[in-house]
Amino acid sequence: MKRMLISLLLLALVSPTVLAVRPGAEGYDHEVSVAIKGYDTTFSGVTVYPNDTDKPRVIASDTYNFRYAKVFIFDKDGRLIEAGGDLLANKDGTYGAPQLSVTVPAGGFLAAFSSSSKELWNCYNVAMEGAMLYNATMSIIYPMYGSYDKGTNTLTIRYDDPVAPSKDAPRYLFVGNSTTYFNGTPIKFKAVTAAAGKEVVVEYCTFGSAYLSEFADPNHERGKAFREKLKNNKYDYIVFQDAASADYYMSKAAMDVLMPLVEANGAQGLLYMRYSTGDAGTERHYGNYPRLAEDFDLPCANVTGAFNICREEYPDINLMADDGGHHSCEGSYLIACTWMYAFMGVDPRGNTYTANLPAETVAALQECAVKAVEAGLELPEKDLSTTHEGTKYENFSAGKTYTTDGALYDGKWTDADENGNPLGKRTDGNFATAGDDTAMGCWSTSTGTTSIVVDLEEIRKLHLFRTDLWGGTWGIPNPADSTVSISVSVDGKAYTDLGEATPEDLEASGEWKGKLYTLFSAEGVEARYIKFTYTMNDGNRKFCWSSENAVYGLGDAIEPPAENPGEESTEESTETSTETSAEASTEAPAESTPAESSVAPAEKGGSATLWIVLGAVAVAAVAVVGILLGRKKRA
Repeated sequence: MKRMLISLLLLALVSPTVLAVRPGAEGYDHEVSVAIKGYDTTFSGVTVYPNDTDKPRVIASDTYNFRYAKVFIFDKDGRLIEAGGDLLANKDGTYGAPQLSVTVPAGGFLAAFSSSSKELWNCYNVAMEGAMLYNATMSIIYPMYGSYDKGTNTLTIRYDDPVAPSKDAPRYLFVGNSTTYFNGTPIKFKAVTAAAGKEVVVEYCTFGSAYLSEFADPNHERGKAFREKLKNNKYDYIVFQDAASADYYMSKAAMDVLMPLVEANGAQGLLYMRYSTGDAGTERHYGNYPRLAEDFDLPCANVTGAFNICREEYPDINLMADDGGHHSCEGSYLIACTWMYAFMGVDPRGNTYTANLPAETVAALQECAVKAVEAGLELPEKDLSTTHEGTKYENFSAGKTYTTDGALYDGKWTDADENGNPLGKRTDGNFATAGDDTAMGCWSTSTGTTSIVVDLEEIRKLHLFRTDLWGGTWGIPNPADSTVSISVSVDGKAYTDLGEATPEDLEASGEWKGKLYTLFSAEGVEARYIKFTYTMNDGNRKFCWSSENAVYGLGDAIEPPAENPGEESTEESTETSTETSAEASTEAPAESTPAESSVAPAEKGGSATLWIVLGAVAVAAVAVVGILLGRKKRA
C-alpha cells in the first residue's frame, strides 16, 4: 500500500492529473483506459474539458458541439456525478427540449465521447442503470470514478460490477413520459430511499410524449413494450403518469385497461400527479389524478402541489430545465422526495442524499414534499366568477349537465363517453388555452350548425354568456367565419332569442385561431335553460371545436312561476329546441328531466289542447252522472 501511494504521489508531481482512489480499496472490477484526442476543443473523439478553478465552469452546449457526444461530468474527487449527451445546440426548441449548458464543478472535469468508443459506451450503460434519457444530462448515483493524465493523454474510468439487489427489495416500474424520466428522477428516488435505509429496484417503461392510452393499446408499440415488461418481470409497484394534456376521461379509459394487467402481475398501482407549468395544467391534473385515485383506490403522489408550494415559498429555487417545460435537477429531487413520502410513508426531511445541491436547497425541497403530501389531493377551491364592467358575476353553469344535437366526435378532444353522452367538459370551468388542448369538448355536425343546451337546474338572473371556438387548421372551421347565438328558457320549451354573441380574438396557438364569444345583458334575464347555437360557415369538416359554455349571473335562485293545472300557455316560442336524436319525444312530459326538457320542441296549439281537455272532463262528468242515476234507480 505504501509503495502504491508513493507511486501516485510521484505521478502527480510529473504531470497534471485528476485521479480518484476509492477509500479502503486497492482495485476495481473494471478499469478502462482510452486515448484522449484533445482538450477544450470542438468535440472529436474522446475530448476532456477540465475545470482547474475554484468556481463552477458552465459550458454552453453549442460551444464545443456536443450534439453527437455522450458526456461524463466528474467532481473534484473524480466521482461521476452527471451523465447524458446529444445536447441540442438550438435555443428555440425546434428539435425538442434543448439543454443549453452543462456545469463542471470546481476541480472537476468533463469527458465527451461517442458511442463508437465501445469501452466508454459500456461504462455509460452501467452508470445510467437503465435510465431513459434524450438530449440532456441527469444525476448519476452509480459509484464510478474517472481520471485523466495529460502526460500520457489517457482517460481512465474505474468501477465495480453492479451488486444484485436483495430478493426482498420492492420493484418499481415507472410508466409515463419525460415528466417521469427527465433528469433521472427514478434514479434519485432510488438514492433518497437508500439514504433512508430502504432498498428499491427501479425500472423504466417510458417514452417521450407518451399517453397512457398508448400503453393501454395492445397494438401500439408502447402498449407492446409495457406488456413485455409485465410478461418478463414481477413488480411490487407500477407508477403511472399521463401526458400533460390528458384529462380525466382519457386517463380513466386507459386505466380501465391497465389496472387489470397490473393486478394480474400481482403489483400495486400508484399514481404520479405530475407538475404543471401553469394554472390551466394545475387545474387539469387536480381534476384528473384525485378522481383516478378514488376510482381505483390508488395512492397518489401530489407533485403538482409540491411544485406549487415551492414556487410560492421558495421562488428563487429553479424547478424547471432550460426548455421551460421539463424539470431541473432541483425539480427532479423534489419529485423523488414526494414519491418516497407518498408511496412509502418515509419522511424525506433530513435525508442525506443531496444530488449535489446546496444544503439549504435540499432542506427546502424536502419540506415542500412533506407539505404537499400532507395537504392531500384537494385543489383549493377555484373562483370561477368573472368581473365584467366593474361587477363580479357568479358562474352558474359550472358542473351542470347539458345536451346537444351534435354528432359524436371520436378522438382525444371528444366530449362523449362510450355511449355517446356528454362527458361534462363544456361546463367544467376550464377554457382551453390552445386549439389542441384536450380541454376541448368537441362535437360534429353535417350541416355546420349545432347547439348546446345547458340546464342550470334552477331559474337564475343571468347577465353574461361566454363560449369559445377554435379552428383554422386540421380542416376545422375558422372561427372568424362562425357565429354563436344565445337563447334562453325557463321551462325548456319556449325560448327567447338574445341575439349573437360578440367575438374577440384569443391568443394564437401555432396555426390555430381562437375566438371568445361574449353576450352581456345589463338588465339581466331570468332563465334555467341556455342554448348556445354555433354556425360554422367554413371548412370541410364541420366540427364545433369548443371547450366551455359559461353562464354568469347574480343573486339566489328564483322560484318558478306557480303552475295552474287547468291551463297551458298558448304563447309560441320564438325558437324551438333541437332534438338530440330521431327518437326524441315530440311532446314533453309534465315532469321532464333536465335532459328531456332541454331538447323537447316548443308546444303549439294550446287552444286545441284546452278543448280536448274540456271534452274529456265533460265525458267524465256524464259518466259519473250516469252511474249515480243507475244507483238511484236500483235503490
